Order: sequence, then structure tokens, then C-alpha cells
Amino acid sequence: MTGPAPRSGHGAHVPRGLAGTDGAGAGSGRFAKMFPDIAVREVSTRAIEQLVARLKIHAGDVVQGTDNTEIEAGYTYFGQFVDHDLTFDPTSLRERSADRAARVNFRTPRLDLDSVYGAGPVGSPFLYESEIAADAGVKLLVDRRGDGEDAFVDLARNRQGRALIGDPRNDENLVVAQLHLLFVTFHNAVVDHIRRPGLAGPALFAEARRLVQWHYQWIVTHDHLRRIVGEPLAAETMAPGGGRRALRFHGDPFMPVEFSGAAYRFGHSMVRPGYLMNSSTPSELPILPIPDHPESLRGFRFLPRELVANWRFFFDLGKLPPELAHTAIPQPSQTIDTILSKRLFALPADIGTDGAPELALLNLLRGRRLELAAGQDIAHAIGAPVLDAVQLELVAPLPDDVIAELEGNTPLWYYVLCEASALEQGLHLGPVGGRIVADVLAGLLEADPESYVIADPSWVPELDTTTPGDFLMADLIRFAYPEYRGT
Repeated sequence: MTGPAPRSGHGAHVPRGLAGTDGAGAGSGRFAKMFPDIAVREVSTRAIEQLVARLKIHAGDVVQGTDNTEIEAGYTYFGQFVDHDLTFDPTSLRERSADRAARVNFRTPRLDLDSVYGAGPVGSPFLYESEIAADAGVKLLVDRRGDGEDAFVDLARNRQGRALIGDPRNDENLVVAQLHLLFVTFHNAVVDHIRRPGLAGPALFAEARRLVQWHYQWIVTHDHLRRIVGEPLAAETMAPGGGRRALRFHGDPFMPVEFSGAAYRFGHSMVRPGYLMNSSTPSELPILPIPDHPESLRGFRFLPRELVANWRFFFDLGKLPPELAHTAIPQPSQTIDTILSKRLFALPADIGTDGAPELALLNLLRGRRLELAAGQDIAHAIGAPVLDAVQLELVAPLPDDVIAELEGNTPLWYYVLCEASALEQGLHLGPVGGRIVADVLAGLLEADPESYVIADPSWVPELDTTTPGDFLMADLIRFAYPEYRGT
């Protein structure tokens, strides 16, 4: 089966896996490999456990991670939001291992915001306004809470505080939950911006969705990508005609496991030990609950008024208002390296730890069960420099037998972190990680007939922006929330 995915409602793609895959090609709606011809050598359980133990010793609350002033903290969670837009596999690690050929991606392998729009107003009516006639089936639903100066907006939630959204993972912490809310608010602002006589109902929704998707795709490729892989590689990859070397789709696109299971998990090393949400936050709050801290940015609950995000603390929105002029914001992310926050070694069960509460262990086990090629082998395949043992931090106190095993057969996720640290000072991804990420993001746009890259190659952003012809996360925030305009 080739061509666009089946549709439901007013032009919304049916999430892959929900539409069925009978008769589909090898990559249709599934996870598959970018490098299927590389022989895979399984990493031993002992080596994985020793590597995790080393990472845990060097966790960011013991040896403090380094601030990356080139990438603001908000892009850490924008990356998580993009990941949730592209990939979702609800099966357990054990189930994946038992049936590797049937791994299905329950997200469309497209940058189409199906995590926000679901199956559209008809297929996912609980996501949409229904009481206000002019907005019914056109605007996304939000919850307006509080009165007067204390009024604020939250995601629509059930009576137990669980968000009514297209992807429940976007409720797992209060930063990504409010990023999801930001895109909901952005869509509703676009609806109001383009509404005119003769444009209403399904047609208004479809046009607003297209504009939102295209501006989002532009941000991914012209803002996010340039930050995380570096300007030269991003420009090469997005050049007319494509500069991709590692990935070419033949037929329907698929989600490469090298991307979803390893390379795009680089963002885990960018997580700060804690965050300030606004000027009233008394101290940095951990992203997830920990025993020694009474409050955190945990999700799956009604948004507390005092933790409403001031987006100036996460993205560079230009000149600060006088009351924040001497504040060290926006907060930076952490450099991409092997120093992970201590918080990531005690994950709560309700965010899907799959029996491995240490994120590093979860990543390494997933990589092994997905049968990912070693970082060295992929470096050879794409002509990138191969890291040595010192660059891979394969030194004492790691046991000699573990060093010998991993020196030529390093798990891809760990290799990507070391490469960024050794070759790019942790400011962005290196040649292997960057090539995988850039090729996948560019390739998915080129494989989508409705993306701006294919549907209108000469298109440039048309919504209000501080830089004509460009559109960054800062512009999206200003468009969605009037209080940020003028900065």
C-alpha cells in the first residue's frame, strides 16, 4: 500500500497501527532499520549493568552537569514533544523481543501533530469544543480556571486530573504538558486569526490545522534541528534536493529504530536537575518526584496556579521586562554528554518504566532488544570518525573485560552521547547522532505529500514573526499568548 494514510474526520490522519497494517509494505506504520545490513553483536548483560553503574556514579547531582547556553531548556521538552508526535509503541520490551518483525508505530511517521489533533473532530470529539457553535469541531478544548487576575488555562482534564489529549505521555510532567497546551492555544489563536466570512466549520479547521502543522514543521527543521545537530549539517540536510546520506525511503515511510531507540534519546542528557517555572517559584523543582523533595513538576494532575509556566524561563523571547531584567533566564539546557541528572535514575512507575526505573538501563535494554548496530559500525557505514576508548570514557573503574567488550561494540545511545561530548563539547550532536536525527526528520517531511516541503516547496512562514520569512519557537509563543508580544 502506498500513498497518503487513511483519513478520519476532517482531514485528520488515522494514527498508524490503529488503521491496520494488513498488506502494508515492510516499512508502513512500522519501526524498521536505517542500517539493516550491519551485523549486530549483542552486548552482554554484565556490560550493560556496569555501564549503568558508571553513569549512576557520575549522575548530575554528584558531578554537576555543564550548562549549554547554546540551547535553552525549553528545547529539551520540545524535543520530547516531537518524539511523542512521531513515535508510540505501547508494547513492553518483552513483547517487542518476542515479535521483532511486528513492531508497530502507533503514531503516524509524520510531523503532523496527531498527538494534538488525534483522529480529528469526528474521530476524537473529546478533544474539541462542542458548546460554542462557531467553534464546535474547530477549536481544541481547554479548561479555563480561576477568576480575575488569578485566571489561567489548563489542558482539559477528567475529574481525576488526567489530561484529555491525543497522547497521554504529554501529561507526564508539567513542562511537556504546558508545551502541549501551548500548541492547543496556538491552534485556537490561528483559528481566530484566519476566521472570515465564508470560512467556517470543517474548512476553517482544515486551514488552521495546515497552517499550524506547517509552522510547526518549519520550527522543527529551521530552529530545533539547527540547534541539536549544528548549522552546517542542518543546512546540508535541508538543502533543495536533499543532502541525506543514511536514509532514503522506498514506498511508505517507517520509523527508524536507530532514531527512536537511541539517537533521539540524546535529550535525556539535557535534563536539568530542577527548573524554575516562573518568578514565584521559590527554588528549582525536580522534573519528577523524589523522596527528599516535597514538590516536583510531576504530571497527571490539575495544573497548580503557582506552577504555570512563564515561557521566558524556557525560551529566549528577547528583551526582558524590568522585573526580570537581572534574572538568569532563560534557563539553559545541560550539555549532551554522559552526565545524566540523578532524577533519571529513579523513574516513577506511572510514566512507563517497563520494570527498569533507571532511564539509562531502560535505554540500553531497549537498544539491545531492538538489535541496534554498534555506534562504531554505523560510524564506519557513514564515513564518520570512530571514537576511541578514551573518548568513549571506557576507562577504570570499569572492569577490563567490559572495556574490551565495549571498545568495539558500544551501544548506540551511549555512543551518541560520548560523540557529542568528545567532538562537539556537548553543544550539539556529533556526526553519527546528528546524521541519524537530521536524515530522519528531513526524510519524514520529504515522504509526506502534505508537508510544506512537498506540497509547497517555496512556502515560507506567513504568521506574525519578528523575522520575516522565519518562524521560531519564540514567535509561536508570542502568537499564542499576547502577553509575550512586544519583546
